[in-house]
Amino acid sequence: MRRSAALYGILGLVLLTFGLVDYFISTGFRLFVWVNLAGGIFAIVLWINFEPLRTCLDLDRAIGALRRQRRHLLDCVHRTAGRD
Repeated sequence: MRRSAALYGILGLVLLTFGLVDYFISTGFRLFVWVNLAGGIFAIVLWINFEPLRTCLDLDRAIGALRRQRRHLLDCVHRTAGRD
């Protein structure tokens, strides 16, 4: 998971660099600048918040709990179906 966080940071820096360089060298089409700047800021915010977000959500535990609940539900259904 740390690789993903590092990639967000690197991608953010690259996009910000492209946006800033294009801002100073281009005279016309500014949408490219804004897309790069917005994407870069978004990626850097993801990089900054990645670890707290991961610990808050803790998706691995949530997925494991859902699998256990599903298994328990299926066991209950099989036991109930066996009573007929």
